[in-house]
Amino acid sequence: MSAPAEPVLSLRDVTKHFGGVRAVNRMSLDVPSGAITGIIGPNGSGKTTLFNLISGIYEPQAGEIVFRGRPIHGEPPHRVSMLGVARTFQNIRLFNEMLVIENLLVGMHAQLLSGLWAAGLRTRRFIAEEQSALQSAIELLEFFPELAGTHDTVVKNLSYANRRRVEILRALAARPALLLLDEPAAGMNTTEAAKLLRDIRRIRDRGVTVLLIEHNMSVISGVADHVVAMDQGEKVVEGSFDEVSRHPKVLASYLGSD
Repeated sequence: MSAPAEPVLSLRDVTKHFGGVRAVNRMSLDVPSGAITGIIGPNGSGKTTLFNLISGIYEPQAGEIVFRGRPIHGEPPHRVSMLGVARTFQNIRLFNEMLVIENLLVGMHAQLLSGLWAAGLRTRRFIAEEQSALQSAIELLEFFPELAGTHDTVVKNLSYANRRRVEILRALAARPALLLLDEPAAGMNTTEAAKLLRDIRRIRDRGVTVLLIEHNMSVISGVADHVVAMDQGEKVVEGSFDEVSRHPKVLASYLGSD
């Protein structure tokens, strides 16, 4: 039997309260490198708060978050992104009045080496880096055939599913080691969700570890190597989809209500 993959992300007793509400309570979790880990749970179970803690939007009141051997709790979001963690949101957060290619270039910004001084003077290094980023963004669009020829399209003119795809590509543009997907199939029909399954696997095949929140159980069952169930800010059970889906509390609280 092969040894389990080393975790790319580890949480130990992570806690975040809002007043008297336990949004996340003593959460411990290892995210295996190179795998797809799914997080399920009813509304209000703390899933998105957990993502906000990992990505630096919130700072935990207790516990530690370690990414690739380095503590990241307390780091601001832009720093977490620079270290290799990118995310999407449940509600799409794109620059709707900008072009598709411009949105992808925004995603690449954290990985650019030239500073504001070089950008202002448009140094040779900055121009070369800018051209390289543009070429990389164009090549990244090829990941989704549905986005062919849309680089100069204003985002608001895209279909809902394609806006979802652009948001995923913008996150990938930052060249993350870990990608957080917050309900990527939300608002998609059955056919679109099935395509998303294949796309998430392809992201993993690019060497990116994926951690996703999803209410669509067919997406979780079809794509997740490892599943974590949450309720009231705490981990209920984790394991394979089959193992988790047979847990009595999961059957009662999650799958039974879907």
